[in-house]
Amino acid sequence: MKREWTAADGTSLAKRVRGSMSWFKSFNGRFAYITRLNEASSRFVPVKFMEHMDAPDITKMKPGDHA
Repeated sequence: MKREWTAADGTSLAKRVRGSMSWFKSFNGRFAYITRLNEASSRFVPVKFMEHMDAPDITKMKPGDHA
């Protein structure tokens, strides 16, 4: 007899693993997108400028910030 492992709430272990993998793939996709955005913004706003402004990233800049 084949036994399927279940959690306390009755969901199967296989279903939970599939859900976790789906979340992991979604997270990886978002992380890759954010990485590409950071790379793109660094082409338009030089790192040296950000360092001069003591801004850790472009989201901390406000309209009118200048050197």
